[in-house]
Amino acid sequence: MTTITTTKASAVTGHSSKRKADQMSAATTGEPETKRPYNGKCQYKTGKCFNERTLKRNGDAHSLCEEHRTKQNLIQRRSDRKYQKVHAIRRRERPQRRAELKKQVSTAVAQQFFIESQQQKTFSIPLPQ
Repeated sequence: MTTITTTKASAVTGHSSKRKADQMSAATTGEPETKRPYNGKCQYKTGKCFNERTLKRNGDAHSLCEEHRTKQNLIQRRSDRKYQKVHAIRRRERPQRRAELKKQVSTAVAQQFFIESQQQKTFSIPLPQ
């Protein structure tokens, strides 16, 4: 009875997974769930790992075995922490950089006005004859 309800619920929602299908087939045939299909070999970048790939929650296979997933997750977390640290420093320095840039721009504008005023003074004086 429960397997029929599960199939109706999955048919109504439109979601079906391999795991549910395996559970239902095991429930209908009476076989234990210990038999499961081979998910393929771990696809770790070295290519030397022959462990079986782990399963996702939805029943699909991950690309890595449990050992390499753990290792890769640690590497990713370390990278994320480093990225956050670097960008936190940049965020703190950003207002200081803006202030310095504004100061440089205002100084350059003031110098340009001074140069133009000096040029006007030199050209506005009539030459002695």
